[in-house]
Amino acid sequence: MTEKLVQLTLVAPRDQEDHLVEILLEHDEAAITGFTTREISAFGSHVLFRNIAEQIRGRVRRVEFKMLLSSQEAHNLVGHLRQTVSGRGVSFHIAPVEAAGDVE
Repeated sequence: MTEKLVQLTLVAPRDQEDHLVEILLEHDEAAITGFTTREISAFGSHVLFRNIAEQIRGRVRRVEFKMLLSSQEAHNLVGHLRQTVSGRGVSFHIAPVEAAGDVE
């Protein structure tokens, strides 16, 4: 039986993007399956503004990473991130994937 895939989503400050890309490219499974990034804006009372400009805009710019991994690999990667980027404002969530593939 093949282990089900999950989607691992990371959200980080933009100044952490290059560092996280390096970490993910060094992580065998993330490098093999690949990942995507995009700029996003974070809103809400949980958002910590880093400067006056963010306070005026009312949002914080972040970068989002998404990848599909086995559940075990996703948890392993999160454990590794806890050791390497703890305290740098990186958050994650893991969600089950019902189906994935290419449309051909």
